[in-house]
Amino acid sequence: MRLMNKDTFCLNPNYSTTRLLKNNNEKFTKLGLEHASYEKSGGLRIKGLAKCNYPHLPLVSIVTVVFNGEQYLEETLLSVIDQDYDNIEYIIIDGGSTDGTLEIISKYEDCIDLWISAKDNGVYDAMNKGIKFATGKYINFLNASDYFYNRQTVSKIFKQYNDADIIYGNIYVIDDRNNEPFYLKAREFTFANLLAYDCGVLNHQAMFIKKERAPFYNIRFKYRAELNWYYEIIVKLNNKGKIEHKDIPVVCYRTGGISYKKLWEPMYEWIFIEFKKGGILSLCKKIPRYMDAILNFYRIKSFISKSKNIIKNHWL
Repeated sequence: MRLMNKDTFCLNPNYSTTRLLKNNNEKFTKLGLEHASYEKSGGLRIKGLAKCNYPHLPLVSIVTVVFNGEQYLEETLLSVIDQDYDNIEYIIIDGGSTDGTLEIISKYEDCIDLWISAKDNGVYDAMNKGIKFATGKYINFLNASDYFYNRQTVSKIFKQYNDADIIYGNIYVIDDRNNEPFYLKAREFTFANLLAYDCGVLNHQAMFIKKERAPFYNIRFKYRAELNWYYEIIVKLNNKGKIEHKDIPVVCYRTGGISYKKLWEPMYEWIFIEFKKGGILSLCKKIPRYMDAILNFYRIKSFISKSKNIIKNHWL
């Protein structure tokens, strides 16, 4: 569905981010000047090109945070700009990469609404910048190693749009040991399910949330801020929000993030959040899961160590 009038124009029909643009919007111009204060920044917004929300075609802000992500960033980026949904704002927050990340961003700068590159206080600080800079009605966080399932994904999410506060779907999981991807259905997004399943309820890459409903991440948590964020969203909605689950694949999600590479720091944050939100009884019920997490971590660590030794002894 494409909306065109005398105030909008299409810069390039091939990309989701360049089909519905406006000039000389005071609000966007001011934002562009603010972003220009970063040492490294760019994108359509800084050039004075704006986007708007429409009643039946809401503007969707997709935010990718990245640091030294040259391996997968282009795949992520292409999955965004190749969407057939016409009203997408794409924002990339880079943490000061020193590999080829900025070269990839520069290659597609005319398809990116805003990008900045500066040192930050970690992934959740970068995601907070994304929330601050987003101007869409909805926000989605697509990590720099993940990608949308196909080019119709966003259109399917907003098909038969009913102004829901949160719309979310399912994922394909690609683990970091290159096993076959497996399909994972999201559960109902409720406080009770968060207590029972933690981040196993849904995946934030598959969630589209109204900006007005999205709290900032608590950067006190370096590893489990996502879980705390989910709880804050549910509390903020207070059983009054409209949440819609669409039973479709939304993203292909790669495991192996920072919380997969360490044990005790993420574990401490997990326990702290569970105790704070669910109390001692909820914490006690999770003891078997905590033990499984510890055992699995050391199994994976042992597997990686053995694999490295085999390669070293037989191939190098």
